[in-house]
Amino acid sequence: MSHDAVQWARKQRLGNPVAKNVLVALAEHHNGKTAQCNPKVATICLETDYSERAVRKALTKLKQAGLIRVEGGGKAGNSYQLSGDFNRHAVPDNEAPQLNLTGTSASPTGTSCTPKPAPGAPPYKEPEGEPKRTRSGSRKRVTTHEQGCRLPESFSPDLSVALDQGMTLEQAERSALNFCDYWKSKPGAAGRKLDWGAVWRIWTRNDAAKLERNRPDREKKPHIADQAFEATRQAYLREQGEFLNDDAEDAADGSAGYILPGHRH
Repeated sequence: MSHDAVQWARKQRLGNPVAKNVLVALAEHHNGKTAQCNPKVATICLETDYSERAVRKALTKLKQAGLIRVEGGGKAGNSYQLSGDFNRHAVPDNEAPQLNLTGTSASPTGTSCTPKPAPGAPPYKEPEGEPKRTRSGSRKRVTTHEQGCRLPESFSPDLSVALDQGMTLEQAERSALNFCDYWKSKPGAAGRKLDWGAVWRIWTRNDAAKLERNRPDREKKPHIADQAFEATRQAYLREQGEFLNDDAEDAADGSAGYILPGHRH
């Protein structure tokens, strides 16, 4: 990774956070010897947490702005070159050009929208709320409490939580292993949580409910089609019972054309 390339990318004022992060991702793959940066689009998506459509749109805007040159394509993928001259001089923040990425082309060597400081003016200061820069010029990534964190290596699920939900010890241990493997392999921002203890409690409740539904001795309700068939059958039997009772009453008083056994011919 070329620190000069990353520094140059971070100093570009694009007015578009997606394009800015994609440019930084390209710069992090810059090869100082070949002057190329050839990450796959899927790699950029993984590092920036943006969709493939958003990344490709940002690459088009960066190309239109003259910040990158795109070569190749097809099965071999694209080859990217950054347009900055990293060996000549670094561009200070207050002289970095303001680029228009609304679809029109712009040159990275244009005039800055930020006026130069007057003689005797105080030195330039980083805007408040932005992460501080390292000596190489790259910004430090600050993980705040609101952003959460990935599952710590030292996190050990509390099995008593699963046991309280009615699981056996074996089921609780299996659930804990699945929990750790699942969240360690979860990519992107979805794998960061604020409270891993709460995530584990939710996981155990879902697992316990699943085990309860799949319990072999649990009495299962008949299918709705079977219920409808049984209701129809019971109604039919009731009707037949009433019909037989009416015939028996008619036979008793000799009505309704019923012929008594002694009068048959």
